[in-house]
Order: sequence, then C-alpha cells, then structure tokens
Amino acid sequence: MTTRPSIQPFADLDPDIEAALRASIARFGVIIPIVKDQNGRILDGNQRARIAADLGVIPDEIIVKVEDEDEARAYARTLNVDRRHL
Repeated sequence: MTTRPSIQPFADLDPDIEAALRASIARFGVIIPIVKDQNGRILDGNQRARIAADLGVIPDEIIVKVEDEDEARAYARTLNVDRRHL
C-alpha cells in the first residue's frame, strides 16, 4: 500500500497527549472521522489515522473534493488551526 502525502500544519503530538489519544482510540475508536481529499491525502486527522492504524482500528473517513493545492491547504488549515481556537 502506498502512503499518500498529507497536509499537516502541526508537529506530532507530545508524548502525554499522544498517550491520552491512544487510550481514547483504544477504548472508543476514532470518534471524529479522518478527512481526506479526493486523492487520498489526509487533510485532518493525521495523528488519529496513525494511531488507529497502529491499533488496528478502522476509522470513518470523509472525502472532500478540492480544486487545487491551495484549496487543500486552506481546508486543512481551517480544520486544524481555526477549530483549535474554540
């Protein structure tokens, strides 16, 4: 299986937060679906997808159509940055 590049505005999680997310996914599964573009690139949920794969959990996915690279980056930025300010 070929891994497609993803758009990830943030660095990997710090170990304590990753451990908490891993425990949550092990217990409840992936609660918030992974968002990918029509080419299979992850726009939101890189950490969830990686941890789910490690645990053998299959997450739900939402596929969105983006027109170009700029729109893909804007979509990823909105999902990953804007919502973190809530």
